[in-house]
Amino acid sequence: MDPEFPTAEESDSAVSFQRLTTDDDLIADVVMSLPPFSPSLDLFNSAFDSPISLFSFDDTELFSRNYNLYAYYEYFHKSHPFILPQKQLEARLVGTRSSIHTLALVMAHVGSFYTQSESRSHLEEQVNNEVSKLLDNGPIDGFAIQALLLMAWARSTCNDHEMSSKYLGSSLQNAEAIGMHTQEFAYGYGEGDTFLEESWRRTWWML
Repeated sequence: MDPEFPTAEESDSAVSFQRLTTDDDLIADVVMSLPPFSPSLDLFNSAFDSPISLFSFDDTELFSRNYNLYAYYEYFHKSHPFILPQKQLEARLVGTRSSIHTLALVMAHVGSFYTQSESRSHLEEQVNNEVSKLLDNGPIDGFAIQALLLMAWARSTCNDHEMSSKYLGSSLQNAEAIGMHTQEFAYGYGEGDTFLEESWRRTWWML
């Protein structure tokens, strides 16, 4: 399997989200202690600090043009690898807008915690609007569950315990509603893709 997505035996991603968020002050300290994100490649320059709304999801260069999404994979994903690896997610972002695009926005929001991005406030507002639409109109699927779980982490890091609990509760309730806790879910909704199947398993483990 791709080294970006280690097997369950090689990863500690099965640790519950509740354990990850038992000490919010510690989480905030860890985030704030990280050095500013400073990519070494010429591709990653100040131009990538523009609001995410300027980016088209019908673009295979999404990750090489988006500072915050790159930071998500560089800093967050390595410790909590339950979202699809970068290449696999990027391939699925091309096409009709759906819950996976909302997930990508939330991932960029999480990445902005590490980049000290000037567009962070704009991105946060856009993410809140998109997640609200997702909850109101759906579709509620595995990608939506992942977006809600990441929102719970983001709000917890900001010491917004009320919203963090709301998002965590919603992710758990909806995950059970679509059957993510069942053994059959990963295979039934994995589309024959072993990466996606493993991503669904890890998402439930995180919950």
